[in-house]
Amino acid sequence: MRVLTCVECGHPVLFKVKNPHKKRPHFYHKVMKGVMRECSYNEESEEHIRGIGIILDYMKEAYRDIKYEFRYKFRYKLPNSKYADLYFKFEDGNDLAIEFERQDLDFEYWEEKHNSFKFLNIKELWFIKMDNSWDII
Repeated sequence: MRVLTCVECGHPVLFKVKNPHKKRPHFYHKVMKGVMRECSYNEESEEHIRGIGIILDYMKEAYRDIKYEFRYKFRYKLPNSKYADLYFKFEDGNDLAIEFERQDLDFEYWEEKHNSFKFLNIKELWFIKMDNSWDII
């Protein structure tokens, strides 16, 4: 039997489908007695997860031979860097990171990730939630 694991923390997860008309089928962390884990994946909103799925489906359709990773970690290349929501490697050798931000984004967080992508020569595309207080010119 194959064990499914969380893409973020590596701990076992289970698939849950209760009533697909009321709630989207999803994975959840298996509760293990005596095991404490820190996993930011639990903090992702349903909107964020759906949005990433839509972008990923589009990219796979538009670029049939693209290589991709979900929640790509840069931990082996840079200290302090987090992950990219989606990471793509094109046949021509170019890399693209896509960030889908649905919460308020502070500048320091954006700048740290932006500098990481720039240092690694990875192009980036950000989808950022904006409120109505912005003036669009």
